[in-house]
Amino acid sequence: MNPNYRKWIKDNVPAFPSCLCTPISLTMRAAFPELVLMSGDITTASGQVYEHTWLQTEDGSFIVDPTVAQFGEKVAEYAATLHDGTDPDCECGCQGEGR
Repeated sequence: MNPNYRKWIKDNVPAFPSCLCTPISLTMRAAFPELVLMSGDITTASGQVYEHTWLQTEDGSFIVDPTVAQFGEKVAEYAATLHDGTDPDCECGCQGEGR
């Protein structure tokens, strides 16, 4: 991962970023406009599926997920359904908490 992304995440994202995927991803994209906002479903290593928002490089070759720590395990799959700001509200099941 780009060391600038890693530093930004360390400096700006709380240790347990539950229900903050959209606002944190939007803020990080403002700092790094080369990243593309993605929304869709993620599947964790244990098979849990969640709606989520994350970032990726423009060519899609690298995912930058500033709030992945909220799942407490690795993400096995990212499946984008909406991208680049078309889903401005988090639909990860948090009912607006954390905004």
